[in-house]
Order: sequence, then C-alpha cells, then structure tokens
Amino acid sequence: MFQLGRALSLSDKRREAMRYYLDAADRGHAGAMNDLGGVFEYGLGLPKNLATALVWYERAAELGHAGAMTHLGQLSEHGRDMPQDFANARRWYEMAAAAGHAVAMSNLADLLRYGRGTAPDLPVAAGWYLKAAHKGLASAMNSLGELSEGGAGVPQSDQAARSWYAKAADLGDADAMGNLGALLESGRGRTADAGDCKRVACERRRAQRPSRDAQSRRDAREWPRDSEEPGGSQNLV
Repeated sequence: MFQLGRALSLSDKRREAMRYYLDAADRGHAGAMNDLGGVFEYGLGLPKNLATALVWYERAAELGHAGAMTHLGQLSEHGRDMPQDFANARRWYEMAAAAGHAVAMSNLADLLRYGRGTAPDLPVAAGWYLKAAHKGLASAMNSLGELSEGGAGVPQSDQAARSWYAKAADLGDADAMGNLGALLESGRGRTADAGDCKRVACERRRAQRPSRDAQSRRDAREWPRDSEEPGGSQNLV
C-alpha cells in the first residue's frame, strides 16, 4: 500500500495516493505516516495544514521512523511556521541519532558546535560528526575537516583536515571543495607541488557546481524525504 501510494504521489496522482497512504498508515506503516506529514506540510493535493502534518510526523516518530524524528528536529530548530525551539530540536535529533540516522547526528553536532540552545561542546560535537562521517555523510566529513584545521574539539592537524576535505569533496560537497582548495593553496598539510596546484584549480571549478549534500542542507523541505524505518536503508543525500 505504501509503495503504491508513493508511486502515485510521484506521478502527481496525489489524491489517489492519499487513499493508499491512509490505508497503510491505518495498518501501522511508519513510512506512510511520514509521507502523510509531507502531504499536509507542503499542501500536495490538499490545503497546507502544519498541525495535521505534525500529528502524522509524531505518529511516525513514535513508531521509530528516524527520518520523521529528524524532520521534526529541523522544524523546531529553524522555526518553520512554528516557534523556534532548540531544546525540542535537540531532543528529536538525539532520538534519531540513537536510531542511527546520519543527518540527525550531524544536525545534533551543529547544535553543540555552535551553542544553539546549549553551551558549546566541541569534543562531543566532533564525536557526532565522526559517527555521521562513518555513515558516509559528506557534510559531516567537511565539518570534521574544519574542526581539525582549527584544532577545535580535536587536535589541530592540517593533514587530518585535508583527508576529511578530500573525502567530502569526492562525494560532491561544494564546501569541502572550497576548503580543500584553500588548504592546498596555502601549502599546509604538506608542501604544495605542481599536482597540488592543479588540484586547487580543479577544486575551485568543482566548488562552483552545486553539491548534492549542500543542496539537501539548503533545501531541507525537499519531499518526499527518506522513508527510513528501523533496520531500513538510509537516504543520506
């Protein structure tokens, strides 16, 4: 039911999709509940209704849907059509991070790094970035590079910064491309050579192109979001 509802929604048959989403949700399918939240939040075939959207997101989160937890955290953190609440955002991110959601780990790290609603805690932030990076999240790799380059929460190491920037850049992160280019141009990490100079130029060109991961951070409202459920696969970018 859920997959049919998703397919119909993607085919712009959204009213027909609603019947299958609701049927799947009535059977306890967390992914369907999460997508219903998106339908009401963005007004896809129906008038926008954030209150109803939140009900569906929360029902999905109660069943362990880490994507719904993460999105609830984003709504609270950024105050999208609702009061900004960093404490509530942190609560949702912590729940989703505990369930293994890489984006939630990175978002939680951001709160701790920049002291949003709490005192900054760079070592703990670095730990969450590392967990997210190990799951393949490019933005977390870039953040680890920045912490390593500045010696913030982790030992200062230009070589570690370069390694993280390179990994994130290879995954298409535009911020990491720019950071890597600047690091190579400065000759830090190791003595710059002709190969490094060539890569500086390459990274500068690549950084002009949108990064999939950076775009996902800029457009957290993209829908449909991942339909991750406990034990399921995770759409990271």
